[in-house]
Amino acid sequence: MENQSEFDADAEAFYLDCVSAAEETAAASPIPAPTLLSGALIKPDEHYKKINLHDAFRLKPPKLEFVIPGFLSGTVGNLSAAGGSGKSFLALEIALSVACGSDLFGIVGEDPQARKVLYLALEDPEEIFVRRLYSMHKHLTESADRCHTLTDVERELIEANLTIFPLYGQGFVIPIRYHDGTIDIHPSMVPVEKFLKANPDCFVILDTFNRALGAGLKETDNTDMSEVLRILEGVCRRTRATIMFVHHVSKEALRAGASDQSASRGASVLIDNVRFALNLVSLTKEDAALIGTPEEDRKNWVRFINSKVNYSEKSDENWLRRYDDGILQAADIMTNQGGALEIRVQKAPGGFRREARPRKTYITPNVVNPDTPPPDYPDEFGPELLPPDDFFEGENLAN
Repeated sequence: MENQSEFDADAEAFYLDCVSAAEETAAASPIPAPTLLSGALIKPDEHYKKINLHDAFRLKPPKLEFVIPGFLSGTVGNLSAAGGSGKSFLALEIALSVACGSDLFGIVGEDPQARKVLYLALEDPEEIFVRRLYSMHKHLTESADRCHTLTDVERELIEANLTIFPLYGQGFVIPIRYHDGTIDIHPSMVPVEKFLKANPDCFVILDTFNRALGAGLKETDNTDMSEVLRILEGVCRRTRATIMFVHHVSKEALRAGASDQSASRGASVLIDNVRFALNLVSLTKEDAALIGTPEEDRKNWVRFINSKVNYSEKSDENWLRRYDDGILQAADIMTNQGGALEIRVQKAPGGFRREARPRKTYITPNVVNPDTPPPDYPDEFGPELLPPDDFFEGENLAN
């Protein structure tokens, strides 16, 4: 790709020059010059733009643009999950889907608008991402369990729109703290912002957040994290980018199986100050026993939840099944009285897609023997959660 080659040609030298200049400045004076890189000290009357109230009252505003459902373009969002739950797989699958404009794994819920995507990979080395990409391509083209068949056009769009920078072990960070305590954008972000200005409306995935904090900043400190989010919001404002950072959940939330906003680890502003938040939650032993999922299959299921959506309605939670090589794909957990598990997807023009129906966990009667009476339902379940009569029509790829 042209943008990729341009970045590779000058990014390293540019980064080293910026770091050198920042270190020299910090060493020369404990107090930085009053011109922050993010422009925070510019006078309001020289920079701020007022809302035109006359037009706001009379002109119908344009339709809001979302990168994925609920995630407003130009804002900062959070994807939180426990270590080893598949959050990096999920983030990469979302990146592929947005790059080509198709819901490749049934996760997004609808086909997004194709756009440029920048993936900043800080947690895993390059060879791991290459293996994941190969596995995902193979799944989308060869697996009998795929819910979408990748087309040549979609593959070309991904190759043109998706840029992955493997930054593992390269010292990339977002903020820098000066000697007087001031926090501002680190010089290592300058090449990234240069890329984003050349590719406006880009969707950026930062994987993971804590690896980009650098020394001296505490993930649990609301003041520190507010400044980091301010930096990210400034990048969004200047480049029209949308940034989603991948983050871990707290140990307390992990033990409790929490799936709400509070599950995210660290300072509360990491949820309070973002406009969109996703959670990936493993299927607990208690829930698995309730719905009859065998223990050996329990770890293959996770819930994908929109825990915070400020600018649209929340969508229903989504069950994802883990396939070979860690690939996650939307599916519905269904059980009969014997606890046998079924996965149903529907074939559609242009590929395989999930059936259009409410994404809920169903406790069903024995589908093998329709004459068997339904079991006694727990209080939180009831016949109203049963699927419609035509639910079992269509192709069952699991068989």
